[in-house]
Amino acid sequence: MRALPALLVIAAACAFLLPGCERGRRAGNSSIESAPELPRPESEPEASAPQAVAPSSVVRYVPSKERVFAPGDTEEIVMQWMPMGATLESARAQVLHGLLLAQTALGEDLLLPLSSTAVVSATDWEKSAGAWRRTYMVKALGGEKPQTGSVDSASCVLVTAESGGVSAGFLERKIDIGGGEAHYNILAVVSGGTVTLADTSAWIFPDSFHPSGVRAVTIDDVNGDGSLEIVVSMETILSLNYLGATPLAWECWLPARSAAAGPLFQFNESFATDEGSAYTASRRLIDSDGDGMRETVKVATEIEESSEEGEFTNTIVSFYLWDGSRYVKQAAEELPRLAAVTAERATLFADTSIESGSVAGAEQGSLLYVFDRSDSAPWWYRAVTKEGAEGWIAGTDVQLSWIDPLKVNRQSFLSR
Repeated sequence: MRALPALLVIAAACAFLLPGCERGRRAGNSSIESAPELPRPESEPEASAPQAVAPSSVVRYVPSKERVFAPGDTEEIVMQWMPMGATLESARAQVLHGLLLAQTALGEDLLLPLSSTAVVSATDWEKSAGAWRRTYMVKALGGEKPQTGSVDSASCVLVTAESGGVSAGFLERKIDIGGGEAHYNILAVVSGGTVTLADTSAWIFPDSFHPSGVRAVTIDDVNGDGSLEIVVSMETILSLNYLGATPLAWECWLPARSAAAGPLFQFNESFATDEGSAYTASRRLIDSDGDGMRETVKVATEIEESSEEGEFTNTIVSFYLWDGSRYVKQAAEELPRLAAVTAERATLFADTSIESGSVAGAEQGSLLYVFDRSDSAPWWYRAVTKEGAEGWIAGTDVQLSWIDPLKVNRQSFLSR
């Protein structure tokens, strides 16, 4: 079946919006003289490396330091920016502690990189030397008399999740871009003595910069394979010109011990355009074969379209199977559908033409189980009736409904 996969909606949206991102490419590739200076790793440490304290081995950047600290621009165009992801204020209840990225003096104490601190408060954002900055008041953890002091927000990760020796959170950012000011944040993952700072928009737009922020992060063995995954919920601006649209909301899963390798699985939760079309998606893990391994991910997408004739909703279901290293989307022909006959009297033919000959008839309102589609328009669907007759029916004679193949398959359809 050549049915449209659920997540191709975003591809069409991007094709329309990407021309507005050209300035973002220039911004993402420009110099970062105003960006905060953080230590650059000289080599990629192994996940099992001991705790590192030398500044040169603390931080690495995905896909690059220039991309992570893209400085933005000041070109004036008409737009309205929306904040991306969480902030210290919005995620305060979830912030476990602050993690220092550089050697810091707090009172009489000298704290090494990767030291944990309590984040007490934060200043407002202020522009200095062309860059936006804010300061955190922090308190050292441990010791008889914990020292307090201040640290640049660009040198302090706000940790919101920890498990199995892995920590994750975000680094706050603010830039001038497109005549506006963008609040967003950078994903931070701490494992094996190394902090990975990632511009998450690179996993959607590898060649252009888009403000992208972490909304929430959890660390868990989500698929029951015995290893931890980092589940990150994010939102990203798709275009620098068309910002009346709702930002893209999406989710990805990262291997906890090697987050820099990129997502094991990702899907788009929601998207809307200025034209009024939108969709929302949800995912579910399923143990489809009863072996205790939750290897199947179901992504159900509700698509809402606005037109002169009114609004309509269509549901598309996608399935991803774990292949041992990644979740792989299953072929569309594995996704069955139900069809209701809308014509007064419909005919199932031996092939995709009237000349092929009739094999069965179908009354208006009767249900068919659909499992294939013709290669091109006008569409024909291969279906089976409740009586077990199988043939091809014209797309103009039926209305399709997507169903869950783990609940309804051909056998269960015929037995009802």
